[in-house]
Amino acid sequence: VLVIDVSRVHPYCDMIRKGVIEFPKEAGYDSDYVAILDKALYGLRDAGQAFGFKVQDVMKDMGYEQGMFSPCIYYSAANHGRVWVHGDDFAPLISRSGVRKLVTDMSKHLVVKVRAVLGFRPGDGHDIQILHRLVTFIGAEGAALDQIHWEGDPRHVDLLMQQFGLRRAVS
Repeated sequence: VLVIDVSRVHPYCDMIRKGVIEFPKEAGYDSDYVAILDKALYGLRDAGQAFGFKVQDVMKDMGYEQGMFSPCIYYSAANHGRVWVHGDDFAPLISRSGVRKLVTDMSKHLVVKVRAVLGFRPGDGHDIQILHRLVTFIGAEGAALDQIHWEGDPRHVDLLMQQFGLRRAVS
């Protein structure tokens, strides 16, 4: 399992609607001047959706089809690769030989950083956090199979307990 983080995503995304902003004071323009945006800025309502469209275009260009059940999953019949996208994090499940090609192809469109390769080989990571979820690779011992353990965000339990007025039992 490969974990890729995309940096500075919004400046790559075309605007969906027309966007106009006032220049900040340090730019040296008075309030009579405004800028019409060609690309999305952080904080705009359309920024997240614009990035979603950019991801669709990039994945399609690389030969991946968007899932019918979940739009967050992409599949490539050519290399049997699967890519789970959540925000600006990409978690592909792909052969090791396809990893370098995937990263190279993505780098043509976006600034990408490989955060981890989870596996059993020397230099591979064994755990990583993806959006506050702990993902752990557990190598096979004996006849058992390799496992990937995915733990939900522990803060969600605390939030639910707080919302329902519950307290943890003291032992």
